[in-house]
Amino acid sequence: DQAVINGHQDSELYFLFIAYSIGFSVGGHQIEKANTLAAIGNSLLSEKIHITLKAYFASSVAGLKFAENKFEECDKFAKEALAQIDKKNPRFISIFGIIATTLAYRGQLKDFDLVDLEIFESQKNEYRIFGVIQTKLNNCIIIGDLKEGIGLFELAKQKIKELNLGINSEVIQNMGDLLKILSRNYDENQYENVLKM
Repeated sequence: DQAVINGHQDSELYFLFIAYSIGFSVGGHQIEKANTLAAIGNSLLSEKIHITLKAYFASSVAGLKFAENKFEECDKFAKEALAQIDKKNPRFISIFGIIATTLAYRGQLKDFDLVDLEIFESQKNEYRIFGVIQTKLNNCIIIGDLKEGIGLFELAKQKIKELNLGINSEVIQNMGDLLKILSRNYDENQYENVLKM
């Protein structure tokens, strides 16, 4: 909080800090704080701020608007973010990843630009590949695509073992439980310890 109040002599660094802080505040369910940070970020917007930073800020605000169930505003900021960054920019995937997550939680991931999805799905970094799998799995659960969802679930389990991502195993286990419900397996006794890791 003190860093937000004090600011920083480098306006771009401070702007980036604000953009990141919005995401962390949303993740911590501190929506009021995230809105305050978004207002601060908006006050810092100027031609001096690099376009990539503006795109990252817009994607953070899109995530905030999603958390507030303001989907039209979420889409507006998502489109703004993607319009500001070149697909060849190394930061494109980070920005698109935030937006893809908001789309997946609404079951709209496949409605997005196929070129963007191809870039998203063609990652080489193993940790990013896991993020793509998890995002696509979320989308499958929301739209009820059991067939693709089971394949992604198995792939996610494999990646958790390969990359030693124990911290993610509970999230994936919960997704496995949701897939069981989608398959009409309503035996609650089978929802615990779905993953044998």
